[in-house]
Amino acid sequence: MPDPMTGLEILDDAVKIGLDAAIGLVGAKLSHAREWQTERSSRRIATLEKTAFDLAAVAIIYWNLEATVATSCSNSRCDTKEV
Repeated sequence: MPDPMTGLEILDDAVKIGLDAAIGLVGAKLSHAREWQTERSSRRIATLEKTAFDLAAVAIIYWNLEATVATSCSNSRCDTKEV
């Protein structure tokens, strides 16, 4: 017949279980924080890529407009007065 557990053995087991739970909780928190940081970085990179693409599109439109104005001014007299 097994020996009955003493109060000290029960306390020892409870501390071990609680310590394991605390370690698991800290590990889960760190993992969640790392996952959140990775997701945030991905969103920031996507936003920067979209902004760069939009800016490049605007620059191309502007340069095409400038080329069109320069071409039309060279084909006909295009006097601009400086203020």
